[in-house]
Amino acid sequence: MGRLLRSPTAFTQISPHHYSSRVHQEVEIQALTATDVPSVLRIQETAYAANFLEGADSFVSKIAASSTTSFGAWHNGEMVGYLIAFPVDGHAGVALNSSVASPVSLDEATAMYVHDLAVHPTWRGRAVADHLLEELTLVSAHHSITAYALVSVQGSQGFWEKRGFVVSADPAPNGYGPEAVLMLR
Repeated sequence: MGRLLRSPTAFTQISPHHYSSRVHQEVEIQALTATDVPSVLRIQETAYAANFLEGADSFVSKIAASSTTSFGAWHNGEMVGYLIAFPVDGHAGVALNSSVASPVSLDEATAMYVHDLAVHPTWRGRAVADHLLEELTLVSAHHSITAYALVSVQGSQGFWEKRGFVVSADPAPNGYGPEAVLMLR
């Protein structure tokens, strides 16, 4: 079973006063498994335009690639958000909707690739994303991983900049569209 997060996240640069103590008590973070994919797909549909939707096989592959770095946020047994991430060597990501995730082991990784982070609309603005990122930070730090990479889509660049990410000069992987940007931290 997952554990409740009770402290402000070290991942963000937002003031700790931003967090609601009620959400800390209501949301439980757990590692994802393939059986969670239907819930992931449900939340994905609320978060992304149709051209960004990924299939179940893509999520199953990515979760299987690193089950210790992909998490769901749960409230009363229902998923309210998720984060899919895996360790990589460098900062290259994977193509959108790819079922191929070739991470390196946590002990050999030089960075963590945050492939997807989504929160159900009724839970946005309540620090669920930061709780998920905090869990990833704890796992990463345990393996001395301090670098992160992701592809920002749908105007989310400001969200990531508030969490310490900067735009990379390198292009985003295939399939994310012309507005997508690779971001590093």
